[in-house]
Amino acid sequence: MTESSDKRFGRYEVIGLLGKGTSSTVYRATDPLLGREVAIKAINPIIGRQPGMIKRFEREAMALAKLDHPNIIRIFDMGQEGDIFYMVIRYLSGGTLKERMKAYHNRGAFMPFSESSTILSAICSAVDYIHRAGLIHRDLKPSNIMFDPNDRPILADFGIIKITDSENLTMQGGILGTPFYMSPEQCLSEEIDCRSDIYSLGVILYEMCTGQRPFKGKVFYDIFNAHSTNQPPKPPEQINPAISPPQSAIILRALARRPEDRFQNALKLSEAYAALFPTQSRDTVRIDSEPIPKVAFLRSVSSGVRYRLQIDRDNRIGRSKPNWQVEIDLTAEEGHEYIHSWHATIRHSNLGWIFQIPSDATNPVYINNNRMKPGAQIRLSDGDQVSLGVAKFVLEINPVH
Repeated sequence: MTESSDKRFGRYEVIGLLGKGTSSTVYRATDPLLGREVAIKAINPIIGRQPGMIKRFEREAMALAKLDHPNIIRIFDMGQEGDIFYMVIRYLSGGTLKERMKAYHNRGAFMPFSESSTILSAICSAVDYIHRAGLIHRDLKPSNIMFDPNDRPILADFGIIKITDSENLTMQGGILGTPFYMSPEQCLSEEIDCRSDIYSLGVILYEMCTGQRPFKGKVFYDIFNAHSTNQPPKPPEQINPAISPPQSAIILRALARRPEDRFQNALKLSEAYAALFPTQSRDTVRIDSEPIPKVAFLRSVSSGVRYRLQIDRDNRIGRSKPNWQVEIDLTAEEGHEYIHSWHATIRHSNLGWIFQIPSDATNPVYINNNRMKPGAQIRLSDGDQVSLGVAKFVLEINPVH
């Protein structure tokens, strides 16, 4: 079966190409039996003929099948179609961390630290889980971190996973891993342990905070040499002045040349980083002792229309329909076609005005340019900006006119 004529793998019907690498091709497909979209990772036939490659592919599938974690990709099936071996995994529509960081870079902006903390915590939880299961990922990188429709980070692609105390399968004539994110010991083909993944997490964190990788090079040798020498990377705060000295210290500790000088497990890294932003969580209601205002409006940035918030009820925001009415109808707003019938809710409580996203929401919602997760809630302050799709609003509390 040639790539151009690939229409189905077993019962799975291919509907598009998602990506192509040296060793495998990933397709978007449908499962007509269960009525859902899936992704199919098919090993390239030429690569499959190299010694050990099929065994490594099968081992990846078996390792994934044993894992049960909300931030790890799920595998549904595996099989063979002609000379092509394939596995069927969950289809994720939210893009990759690599794409997200590129979008910030193209806008000339840095990723908010609250967002990098949320992503790091989720992926560190997944990495700690596989480490406790006796596995080492060995290929942690932004393109292997994906997002589901609820914006949950998902660790994917376990193609070169190492099972502790098992034989080390390598590609004939090559080094396993992605040079920009490989630990020094991995670059030197030395024995590795879980702390090699910590180094890769440090590279990812450095890139999320600065928009740049800590080491650069035009050829593999230059990159390997940069990782494996004692020369430290450029201090992160010299690239992004908003990075504090404690934050920089955490990033550089994860990038320590010697494994014993790094964080010794993934959770310690994420906990240290998250502790720097205790009030920045997008999922936590802010509580303080300010007087609780009762008169508030959402003012449309584009039209200037002010929508008054009711104190005694939930203010559901969206678009009214014959069988569904919302308190704040945005049908007349510019970009209203991107707004769901029930997009968000603002309610008054003893904490003030609380903004909440439905747990099953799929469209993006931003507060002051920070993306909110489905089910998240936060206390709003006067002047906070709320973005629903392309429609933007400003909260006005106790306005004087």
